[in-house]
Amino acid sequence: MRNFINTIALIFIAVSMPLQASAHHSNAEWDSSVKLEFEGEVVGVTWRNPHVRLSVKVSGDGGEDAVWALNGNAVSHLIRQGVEGAPVERGDVIRFIGSPSTRRPHNMNVDSILIAGDTEVLMRNAARHWPQATLMGNGKGDSWGQEENANAEPNGFFTVWRSVRGSGGQGPLALTPAAEAVQTAWDVTDNWVVRCEPRGMPSTMGGPYPRDFIQEDGRIIFRNEEFDAVRVFHMTDDIDPATQPATPMGYSVGRWEDERTLVVETSRVSFPWYNTAGVPQSENVSMVERFVLREDELRLTHEIIVTDPATFTRPARRTTEWMAVPGIEVRPYELDCDVNPWVPAE
Repeated sequence: MRNFINTIALIFIAVSMPLQASAHHSNAEWDSSVKLEFEGEVVGVTWRNPHVRLSVKVSGDGGEDAVWALNGNAVSHLIRQGVEGAPVERGDVIRFIGSPSTRRPHNMNVDSILIAGDTEVLMRNAARHWPQATLMGNGKGDSWGQEENANAEPNGFFTVWRSVRGSGGQGPLALTPAAEAVQTAWDVTDNWVVRCEPRGMPSTMGGPYPRDFIQEDGRIIFRNEEFDAVRVFHMTDDIDPATQPATPMGYSVGRWEDERTLVVETSRVSFPWYNTAGVPQSENVSMVERFVLREDELRLTHEIIVTDPATFTRPARRTTEWMAVPGIEVRPYELDCDVNPWVPAE
């Protein structure tokens, strides 16, 4: 089959492939300034969280074959844009476009695929590439939830939320020399992120997945769809946290500062990483969160302050805005890391 690669783009990749630091799910690996387009035969399909993976055999002009690994969005997001189940199977011929890896040959963060020449599937939050084709799903990409928020009725804290894209704010981290040394030694090809390991605190509070609060007797259950994460906020202080076992989520004690402000203090965290870029944290880390509900009850500000003298010379502070998305379900995540898109095949 004829491939549709841009020769100039290939030259650009060959001379400008820096080794970048790992970010959320290693997004920094992909060179978003370059878009490559090919046609090929699907030879493998993994349609599971944390990300869809397609293997596509592409034949070059000289007759040589190359199998491209395409990394798409999470199944959770594809379902919310109306793509239910895998729309392709082995043997299908598709066209695809996306950004190549800066680390591994024949790996791509795929934006869109064209099936049978007439159906386009957006594989992440990207603009349409084949507008003449029929679009599968609603085309919302990762912007799902806007309509639900616009039509939402006030329901306090106890509804479903998602983070507002681009709303996160965090200043420079003030690291200790020991923490700087750990981050410098961070291996972008072998770490807990690329090994597809579940997040602990505070990393689990990020991401664009739906999350909710459920009130129970004496406690609040916080659920985040990503990795089926569950936290418990104990709303009484009759237990000394120091007597509790350390866990990745830690031990959290909550209190109502006023009717719109929930304050949660967390300690006993065994998760050794502050973020997905190699900043560590010690078992003495402590965290204070403030969940502040806006007056219209359709937006919420989440602030987290992390104190860890072994890692930070001053506390780290991060804020994110959430929007209410009632009617959207916190679904089972059904994680499958057997075929991990960030671990090179043997």
